Amino acid sequence: MEAILYWRCYDWGTTGLCPVLMLHGFMGRGDDWQQVSEHLAPSRQCLCPDLPGHGATAADPVNGAAGMPEIAEALLAGLEARGVTQCALVGYSMGGRLALYLAVRYPQRFSCLLLESASPGLRTTSERQQRQVHDEALEEKLTALGEDDAAFAAFLRTWYRQPLFATISRRPGLYDALVQRRLQNHPPSLAASLRGVGIASQPSLWEALSGLRLPTLLITGAADKKYCDINAAMAARMPMASHITMDGCGHIPHLERPDAFRTALALFLRKYDQGVKKTL
Repeated sequence: MEAILYWRCYDWGTTGLCPVLMLHGFMGRGDDWQQVSEHLAPSRQCLCPDLPGHGATAADPVNGAAGMPEIAEALLAGLEARGVTQCALVGYSMGGRLALYLAVRYPQRFSCLLLESASPGLRTTSERQQRQVHDEALEEKLTALGEDDAAFAAFLRTWYRQPLFATISRRPGLYDALVQRRLQNHPPSLAASLRGVGIASQPSLWEALSGLRLPTLLITGAADKKYCDINAAMAARMPMASHITMDGCGHIPHLERPDAFRTALALFLRKYDQGVKKTL
């Protein structure tokens, strides 16, 4: 299957610094990164594609089922079409898992790596089997929603009350805005994406971490204990990784602590991508 992406490119009149490829999370879209990219202006081009099953690609559930290898190939082809031979790489949650896959498979294409609330996947077959049961139930629920906007809104309100998003659910303005934004999705295409790149479908990358020589910054929210623990274990295995936790937030630091996240990203990029340029 050939993965189809929709590329959102924020070009702020770049001055030659490294472009940044930014990958959104499950139920997100490329323009989730717009405010982050504006903070990096005017020195960088930010490439923020809608991944299969999301954003402008959401109308095609078949494309939504593309797996990590197909999406990785489409991303690399899109970079080449835009004259980018090397770039910085940023990913959140699902997009962070995809970013790690790209960095492990194609390290020469990236200058540095920032992962937000991401993981290398599940370690054992037993864990994947258990997760598969969970994901299949979620796929069925999303598929059954079809075009019912009211039912999807109710689903989203329940989704963002999970413990993973507890810090967001306690902030009504942020919670309501996020639910409204996620209503732009197409539930059957989300179900397809879950089949293609859900955690149960992802190959474990734990054993590859020790060989990854890219400068890496891992960011988690302090209230997200599960991912704090995962990322601490990742940092212990990665020779060029550091891990920071951000107080006052959970699974979505770039949304819950936007200023702190943007500052951390800008400082990280400034440190590690000097002299890496776009080739036209």
